Amino acid sequence: MIKLEQIYYENKFRASSLTRLIWKDIIEEEVIYFLGLMKKFYLNITLDSVGYTLIIFDSLLFKRKTVEKKIIYNHYFFNNLMTSITIDITFNNHNKYMIVKDQTRFFYSESDNFDPGIVDCSIEVNCSVQSVNEFKKSLLPSLSREVQYSILRNINGISLESENRILNFAEFEYFLLYTEISQKDFIGYINKVVKEKSTKKDIISIYKQIKGIKWTLITC
Repeated sequence: MIKLEQIYYENKFRASSLTRLIWKDIIEEEVIYFLGLMKKFYLNITLDSVGYTLIIFDSLLFKRKTVEKKIIYNHYFFNNLMTSITIDITFNNHNKYMIVKDQTRFFYSESDNFDPGIVDCSIEVNCSVQSVNEFKKSLLPSLSREVQYSILRNINGISLESENRILNFAEFEYFLLYTEISQKDFIGYINKVVKEKSTKKDIISIYKQIKGIKWTLITC
């Protein structure tokens, strides 16, 4: 099994803690408010080590709101002052929830160890106030996975092109948030959807260590 170093137990190291804050502090209230007003709007967020800027446009690309806030999140993601996150979301106000486009990636120059890269998220979604939780389930797990990849590369110095098993920590962060938002049992869900046995074992091992659960061998 993977033996976690002490840093992996800290909330400020784990991407899920940062993406929860991004949702709570920046996104949630704005999304609910503007879904109650408009048929279509665009949300743009840029977040770095000194704060964030949020801009909302209506369907005619008239700027409806701009928020600039200086805030320092106490998180390892920002230990490199050049790291940043950009989020671009198109909301189509529909009763039936559907993801039209979903591209969330950590982009970086593989050959440049000094390039911190950027976590970029571009989504188009059909959504209503009633399905905001479904949108949250689509956005936060994927964003957490890519933020964790950035942390593993920039803070731990782990090559994302390697076969280092600790890279499964990013997958753990994805499934942790997905099951949390979906209110699913974590271990049961992992056993159901993760087919590769070593990956499954690693993810459950990380979960049990962080939750303080005694390890038992997974044979399925």
